[in-house]
Amino acid sequence: MTSESAIHGALTALRCILQLTRRDRVMIVCDEELLSLGSVFQRASIQITPTTVMMLLAQRHKRTEQLAIIEEMMEAYRPVVAVNILRVSAEDTPFRIRLLTLEHDVGCRVGHMPGPRYEWLVEGPLALSDEDYEDIMKRADSILQRVSGKREVRITTPDGTDFRFELDTSRPWKTDCIPGMDWFVNLPVGEVFTAPIEESGEGVLVVRGAIGDLGTPPSPLRLYVREGRVERVLCEDRGFAKRVWDVLNYDEGSRLLGEFGIGLNPHASPFSDSMLEAEKAANTIHIAFGYNASFKGKNNSEMHRDFLVLNPRVELEGEPLPTALYRR
Repeated sequence: MTSESAIHGALTALRCILQLTRRDRVMIVCDEELLSLGSVFQRASIQITPTTVMMLLAQRHKRTEQLAIIEEMMEAYRPVVAVNILRVSAEDTPFRIRLLTLEHDVGCRVGHMPGPRYEWLVEGPLALSDEDYEDIMKRADSILQRVSGKREVRITTPDGTDFRFELDTSRPWKTDCIPGMDWFVNLPVGEVFTAPIEESGEGVLVVRGAIGDLGTPPSPLRLYVREGRVERVLCEDRGFAKRVWDVLNYDEGSRLLGEFGIGLNPHASPFSDSMLEAEKAANTIHIAFGYNASFKGKNNSEMHRDFLVLNPRVELEGEPLPTALYRR
């Protein structure tokens, strides 16, 4: 049975982040196995606009068949807002990219959820009030103002992280927290991020939070970085360290610095097995290695892995970023 708190979480996200109004046409694209979550968003959307449809993607159909049906539906319906509620698997990445391209071409505002959880709407990163969203937006805006024009960043933590890198001021900072900054956001929201100068990273990162799709390390993981590339990975669990090292050696760019992000969502867990949630957690930063070309970097690796660092101190050209902006 759908809880009222879940509907309230979906309704608030639709209104505050996707700025849904009564005049908008909504299309919810939902995998069949996630129907319970899709139904919540459908019921929430109908409370705002009656022109809401759901396209259920049957498991028996191939992704190529589904894309053809979606494209036909979009051409006929011309949605203004799209909500994607999709399973996650590596082989589905081309499908998700093609779906987002279709939605962009139609002119949609998109809320994208690969691998979402129903409980996020009840007590997790999507269980936010209007006041929560307003607070996150204000803090994101304040961070964007403070990082503008800054070139040097240093990250330190009590457990040993000491990592420096440089920024290219021509590369944009982005956030999913402020409506209208981009046509497409992942849900849940809660980060400010940019593409650093790839070869500038120097130092050590101590990772105790989630790592991409590898989960939380069994003991603190240390990444040693020189000239932007991971040169060594250490962990008491040598098997886990090898798994990380293998992922980071996927291709030529996969060990190269790709992203710096700051988490802002007070209800997100840094230990979640979903990076979609973990990277948004307040009181964390994440450093990614690999692909960043979509946000104006130059790394075209086919891999992108985020590494979550807890309890960070962020310094911009020697001045600390106020912790009140990114802590719970």
